[in-house]
Amino acid sequence: MTAAVIAAPVYAMSSFSAMAAECAEFPQVDWWGPMSHERVTTYVKVKHKGDWADYTEKWERQLALAQGAGGKGTSLVTPNGATIAGPALSEYIGKLQKRIDVTKCLAEEDKKGGAAATPFAPSAADSSSQTGPGAAKAKAAGCTGCHGVDGMSAQPSTPHLAGQREMYMVKRMMEFKKSGEHGVSKPDISTEAEALSFKDIQEISAFFAAQ
Repeated sequence: MTAAVIAAPVYAMSSFSAMAAECAEFPQVDWWGPMSHERVTTYVKVKHKGDWADYTEKWERQLALAQGAGGKGTSLVTPNGATIAGPALSEYIGKLQKRIDVTKCLAEEDKKGGAAATPFAPSAADSSSQTGPGAAKAKAAGCTGCHGVDGMSAQPSTPHLAGQREMYMVKRMMEFKKSGEHGVSKPDISTEAEALSFKDIQEISAFFAAQ
């Protein structure tokens, strides 16, 4: 699951064009959802307060877990419930490394860009303290990259969220959040869920349960 980006700042398009010119594109992995320079930069600004090192370290830990599994000849469980090993795991390790390399490049470009890469401050009406149905939908929007618009997944291997029992979803997301905090090898959902507060999880669960 991809964590929701709440009240995403607006960036000048020229700053992202400059980044794109300097940095490679992100690799694509089904359970990561759509990856782009803009999406990741916005996520780091909002969820990590612009701390690229903190974000990069999370993915370096995931890489270490995957490399550990590969080195032992064991398998890794992906966020969509699949088990990968052998060549598939090796390919995933390569994509993790590339993701980290691109992230480090973006961090350098962001640092060099200075004010040009600095987001405009969101209005008070768009702040993350918003509550109500609109705010819940905004928080849930980050899940749609993998789980589909309104929680209806287009991928057979990725479960629907729409119509799931609210307390079940709260329980599962809290489990993913805790596993991310303890470095358990469910690489991507755990990392994203770790950034959510308990209130975020409750609101996201309620939103999808009502779909």
